[in-house]
Amino acid sequence: MAESYASHDVGQLDDVGVGARGIGPAAACDDPQRCGRERRQAEAFGLACEVGRSLGGFFELAGVLAVLDRVDALAERHHERIETDQRFVVEEKRPDRRAIGFVHGSSIGPSAALLNRARPDSAQRGPMIPPMARARKPSNWAVLFPYVLPYFLYVGVLSIPESAMPRAWSYVLACVASAAGIAWGWRWTRALTGPRSPAVSVLVGIAGGVFGTALWIAIKSRFYEAGGEAYPPAEFWARFAASATVVAVFEEKLFRGLVLLGAVQWDEARRAGSKDPLGDALHDRSIRDVAPGAWTPAAVAISTIAFAAGHNPGEWPAAIAYGLLMAGLWIWRKDLLCCVVAHATTNATLALWVRHSGQWTLW
Repeated sequence: MAESYASHDVGQLDDVGVGARGIGPAAACDDPQRCGRERRQAEAFGLACEVGRSLGGFFELAGVLAVLDRVDALAERHHERIETDQRFVVEEKRPDRRAIGFVHGSSIGPSAALLNRARPDSAQRGPMIPPMARARKPSNWAVLFPYVLPYFLYVGVLSIPESAMPRAWSYVLACVASAAGIAWGWRWTRALTGPRSPAVSVLVGIAGGVFGTALWIAIKSRFYEAGGEAYPPAEFWARFAASATVVAVFEEKLFRGLVLLGAVQWDEARRAGSKDPLGDALHDRSIRDVAPGAWTPAAVAISTIAFAAGHNPGEWPAAIAYGLLMAGLWIWRKDLLCCVVAHATTNATLALWVRHSGQWTLW
């Protein structure tokens, strides 16, 4: 039975199944003892592979968290300096500062008086007004967890060895867990819609998704042998449902919604001469402030490389081309809705195509 560990949309993270290597069914054996011994050896090897994949997934998560912790440490000094500089910032040249305290029917109060005592020139400049509380959008670092949680829930569940849970049920559980993560973090992530018509974005996304399927097949078929062992029906439909729904949502929100837009802000800070552009982009900015459709060549390259990195080396050319296509849809339609619809369409049409054609190694 072909095994799949599909944490990504149109590709797999590893193809370790018999069918994926193009090997046919085992020949009939006339020696029951030898057949039994070979079967036990194959089961032990399969269990070792499952355990290795599970450990690999957890080590991947630990590595990502370690890198993020180092990034946070590098940006912490800059973040503390910004907070210190802004702690007692006031507007010095506002002519109506004396009237502000009476707008709400009360005097300025003791807090401003205490602050004014610390300033010897307060008599000449007038009373200091404490800055009014304003709603602040969460920084990119603050919303990182809601973006990556569905991804790691999906990968984590699919890391469960098949000997412990049938692969079909793993896909079902991964779909449910990832959907719960998406729903929980929805309010902290960027909205899917943009300034243009959502209906048109859906239609463009469907057309772009069909084109993406053809693009994926044309490129990946050059690196993979035709054929492969078919998925069991339950496993096929479980993976089909997951890849055509939650995978399309959390991948586009992560790679185009967070990575691409965060890279735009990093690139802007770098070009503006910031001494710590990464710290600025992570701690002092919010991707909700990025204009719809905004992009830079560096940001597109970063998001595309990040998207392709989760695929097999043989899938990298196809994944890079597909990542560029999704970035192009973001730039054209100026919303994530078009990208999500295109991604879901590609995943669905690709699954149906490989089932009809028998080219299972392309899924």
